[in-house]
Amino acid sequence: MNKRGFTLIELLAVITIIALISLLAIPNMMKGIKENKTRISDANTKILASAAEIYIQNNAGKYSYSYESNGSTYCIPIQTLIDNGILETPFKDINGDEIDYSNVIKATYEAQYNSFKYEIKENTECTELIQYVSKPQLQESMIPVKYDSSQSKWVKADITSHWYNYQEKNWANAVLVNEFKSNNANSKSRYEYMNAPAGTPILESDVLAYFVWIPRFRYQIFSSSSSQPINIVFESISTTKANGLTTGQWLTHPAFTYNNQELSGIWIGKYETSNNNNNPIIKPSQTSWTNINYTQANESAIQMTNENNIYGLKNVNTHMTRNSEWAATAYLTNSVYGNLENNTTTGNITGVYNLSGNKEFVILDNENESSLGYALSETKSWTSNNSYPTTDNPYLTRGNNSIFNYQNSKDIDTSTTFRISLINIGI
Repeated sequence: MNKRGFTLIELLAVITIIALISLLAIPNMMKGIKENKTRISDANTKILASAAEIYIQNNAGKYSYSYESNGSTYCIPIQTLIDNGILETPFKDINGDEIDYSNVIKATYEAQYNSFKYEIKENTECTELIQYVSKPQLQESMIPVKYDSSQSKWVKADITSHWYNYQEKNWANAVLVNEFKSNNANSKSRYEYMNAPAGTPILESDVLAYFVWIPRFRYQIFSSSSSQPINIVFESISTTKANGLTTGQWLTHPAFTYNNQELSGIWIGKYETSNNNNNPIIKPSQTSWTNINYTQANESAIQMTNENNIYGLKNVNTHMTRNSEWAATAYLTNSVYGNLENNTTTGNITGVYNLSGNKEFVILDNENESSLGYALSETKSWTSNNSYPTTDNPYLTRGNNSIFNYQNSKDIDTSTTFRISLINIGI
């Protein structure tokens, strides 16, 4: 059998193929080598996390373990752990090389586990974010509730546990109930519900009103011709207010200031208001209260706190929802903490319903259309057919196919309804 060698053309083809493979493979190999060099073993990662945990415990005043601080992120330099005598040097990576002490440990508080999650990051990859979801301020007759999917019903919530989690789009809810129990099976009086253990089912026929808590927050001022996510950070009432004026700066939302009083949050009616013998009712599957003018709607909201009212409300302020409160709810909905789906601001049962349904009266608490935070100028181009009220009609209607729509009072028709908000006085 005759044997022959490779031709020059065949050799060139093989060399070309090898060169192409090398060009593709070498960058990935180099990347793998680089990553391996900087990789810290699982054991050493646990040591660094433990050191960070000790540092946090030693500096408890700077780091919050409260459920309201869920999602807060801190960046702890590894060098800081060394300077505080918590970590010894040299500290080496998986290859036996000394690690980069300019790196940081990213500590994110996870309230559901009552602990921090730790990650090793470069300094530029970690941004501190101090969150504080203000605790819902329950009026004495309000009952905290959470939805029990296993029973398909609302039950009394344990306020010492995790009855809300805004990181997971689960907003806090509360109800007002009848003073006396009815003849319906399992009905209870207000007193019985107030003293019942957590987990007690709330009979729907006993409920007079559902409210949803909108916690105090600041937002990053934006400018966009189309809808975009709104950056929001929850804040404590003791936090210095953010007073930004231009795009990119931060502004404490104006809804959380009322008559010069700083508010930790707002209770907003979960549903549009309905009517039972001229008493406002806030419940699902009801006919919205329409054929009512602006003044009558606001007066009906205020009378919820009249002496001997059926709700048991005292030392609180009830009113037709202010435009700023509507805007705060809309901004929270359009952030990572909300999701406008299934006709609710969270995409689940814990949210506020029907904000893009019927037209709703709102109190105009700032007459300047360009004012920041009121879902007027900042979001005007996100929708169509927006028109500002005239001086002889100093109020707005919101809703009507979009959570960001607003209309001049001339557009009011007999289907216009309203929503009620509640704020605690002096808290």
